[in-house]
Amino acid sequence: MNNLVVNKKTGFNSNINTGKFNKRASANKNSAAWKHNSKQDTVWSCHVFVATALLESEYYRKIGKTINLSEADLFLKHLKKITPSWDAALSFYLAQAVNMSNPRHLEIGHVHESFSLIQKYGLAKEKEINYSPLGIGIPLSMRILRQSVDNIKKGVKEGGSQKDLTKIEIDKIKKNGAFKVLSREGQYFSSREEIKQFAKKYDIKSVSVRHRNNTHALKSMLAHQVVGLNYKVPSMTEELKATHQTHTLIVTGFDEKKQEFTVRDSDSKGLFGSYALTEEFVIKFGTKIYYLEKR
Repeated sequence: MNNLVVNKKTGFNSNINTGKFNKRASANKNSAAWKHNSKQDTVWSCHVFVATALLESEYYRKIGKTINLSEADLFLKHLKKITPSWDAALSFYLAQAVNMSNPRHLEIGHVHESFSLIQKYGLAKEKEINYSPLGIGIPLSMRILRQSVDNIKKGVKEGGSQKDLTKIEIDKIKKNGAFKVLSREGQYFSSREEIKQFAKKYDIKSVSVRHRNNTHALKSMLAHQVVGLNYKVPSMTEELKATHQTHTLIVTGFDEKKQEFTVRDSDSKGLFGSYALTEEFVIKFGTKIYYLEKR
């Protein structure tokens, strides 16, 4: 990416062309940014973007170098759970998803769980497993999986065997590009070990922000490091209501003139709405802030 300036506080690269990012995240041209252009798209994967961003920022603060880590690798680990292979993971995913009103429940996660996965498995670099490359990336792969869920549900309603229908869908997935994307998670990348060892030096902490004293503490914390903020989405679509949805983003500072927190948000499509993160908003809708603390 061209025309990048390193933010000395956060270690992220600040993109001069802020139009590539969500507009509400662009109030301050020096606010933290992910080095790459990946966005969560239509996948409910904000938890992996925030966990990755917190680590990227801390890596720069301690090592003095920017690092571009793979949200795709982390999301795939979240999706795979503890299953031994992607054949098993797909069977497990489809078996759960067909019995849910909304299979997106399986995409949702928590920042502390995502960070624990990094500590356990490490993390590849963005160039090794790209979130949304040309062709089939994570967003398109998940749309394919959701379509498989719909196909199985429809087939079962028509009297088909769920077991047989699941096998048919897995065979279809394995023949298209989606399986190639999923199986990248199983490949060896030496970068994972370095990141695992670095992440093990930290604990991920969380604290409630539903109190004005805590938002004041948040402002003080932002002078030294970025944090993740989880909040309840105020205006939900029916799909969001079905999952009691929250959203998590990175908070980089506080704009005294606008009296708003400055953020970097992976939700570039605005699926969770667009809100000015004033102190009052954070107190009313905020649930937790996440930050890294050296052991």
